[in-house]
Amino acid sequence: HVALAVPDVEKAVEYYTKTMGFPEAFRSTDEKGQTTLVYVQISKNTFVELQPANPQRPPGINHFGLHVENMEAATAMFKQRGANVTEPRVSATKAILSNITDPNGVRIELAELPPESLHRQAMERWK
Repeated sequence: HVALAVPDVEKAVEYYTKTMGFPEAFRSTDEKGQTTLVYVQISKNTFVELQPANPQRPPGINHFGLHVENMEAATAMFKQRGANVTEPRVSATKAILSNITDPNGVRIELAELPPESLHRQAMERWK
């Protein structure tokens, strides 16, 4: 996936769903009911993640994500190769995530998608 920080999430969702024709796969909200992210689905396993822009997350490309089958093995391999890899965590979407920052400051999100993750559920619903 590619994650975009946008000034108005609902306007962006409307554009990607209505103008581009990509269905909304899922969204996540915080404890106040504010949208924290929306995934639109391009194909069975390709998504665009839309996030609200803010002072810490300016508008534009925020990161790109790579699917991994085994987070433990993937993070160990990248660490052995010298990559700056964070410890894995489980996200609100139930994906297992870790991040790598490349030498240019680009964030690469590693995502293991177990059956309970919203990503995997969207992929399984795809027709």
